Amino acid sequence: SEMEVIRSLIGNDTNKLEAFDKSEQIFLRCQQIIGQIRKSYREKGEDGTIERIPMWKNLMQIATNDMFRELKQAAEVEREKSEQGPGKQREFRNLSLLITLVLGGLTAASTAALGVYLLRSVTDRLNIMRDNTVRLANSKPLNPPLVGGDEIATLDQTFHQMAESLLLAKRKETALVQNAQDIICSISADLRFTSINPAVETMLEYFVDEVENKPVLQFVAADYGSKIMDYMTKVKKGEKALPEEVLMTSRRGESVYTLWSAQWSSEQKTFFCVIHDITERQLAAKMKQDITAMVNHDIRSP
Repeated sequence: SEMEVIRSLIGNDTNKLEAFDKSEQIFLRCQQIIGQIRKSYREKGEDGTIERIPMWKNLMQIATNDMFRELKQAAEVEREKSEQGPGKQREFRNLSLLITLVLGGLTAASTAALGVYLLRSVTDRLNIMRDNTVRLANSKPLNPPLVGGDEIATLDQTFHQMAESLLLAKRKETALVQNAQDIICSISADLRFTSINPAVETMLEYFVDEVENKPVLQFVAADYGSKIMDYMTKVKKGEKALPEEVLMTSRRGESVYTLWSAQWSSEQKTFFCVIHDITERQLAAKMKQDITAMVNHDIRSP
């Protein structure tokens, strides 16, 4: 290893070996602390940030103070010896090279460990945010907000606030649809109900699960089948189409007059439709026609 190569360069000089042994012990202590930091990060992730702060401070204390102190003492001894003659100067230069190598190795190891930790920390935090986008799209709970005041934590907190606003808006929308008196539904391109609100239970006396995934024509009076198909075709093509009156049939076989208003989503390949019950209006109009017909008949009669 690198340490054994350096030890062989020192030879049998007692002072150098003593300084090197102390430096090696300090270096091994640094490696031990780095191992503890890695273990804490693997087991606790961001939750162990506060726990790791004293470890980093201890690592920097050892690397910058203890190591330099030991090597500086050795350098001072060798400097004094170097003043005694050319041979001592060579030894001093060799020790200076040794100090440079040891410090360089320690600095590289510490920098690499710190770089890996920071890169791992940033990558993991970004992965959490990416996972949050997937969770939001699938209506799943988000991960806990990231702690800290850095840009990533601030962005994550903003994302949580946005998600909360979207959830609140979705709840309001759901409450509006679920409590509407009109039928609000989505219909596939092949004219099947893909979703429908509970208003169908009042208007047609069918439960929601009895209607979903069923053909639209199953609930439309036979004479109105072609009419509703033509209307949907116009809507899908983007042609101007006024709301269409459609006669539907309830569970008990009763006629239910409805007014359909639909829009086509080319992106989702789905019709979104509102079905309004106009039975009372139609019955009132029919009654008016009947009364008018009776009055006209009576007037013409001698």
